[in-house]
Amino acid sequence: MKKVIPSLREKKRYLVFEVISRNRITREHIMGTVKSAYMSFLGQLEAGKAGVMVLGECYDEDRQRGIIKVGHAYLDRLRASLTLARQSRGEPIIIRSLLATGILGKAKDCLRR
Repeated sequence: MKKVIPSLREKKRYLVFEVISRNRITREHIMGTVKSAYMSFLGQLEAGKAGVMVLGECYDEDRQRGIIKVGHAYLDRLRASLTLARQSRGEPIIIRSLLATGILGKAKDCLRR
């Protein structure tokens, strides 16, 4: 199978987010919460087209920050769906987006700051 040339590849964005809650939220819980939030907002078809992926290895449980990869055309829809996520495992939370970038390295730098 031939590779897709760069001009035909789907452009991606990395969204750095922060979870505000009283208690620590684990990586598995936040991944499930984000997935259910965008699935309920976008639906299965649009979520599949958006290519949303929570990068689990980039979630910092101490600082409650993580990175989500999404197609560039669906970035605003992802942000809207994250504002609708109100709780994780019965714990009230707020998910705040910090930065949207096209470079993973820049997103990882934002996690460290």
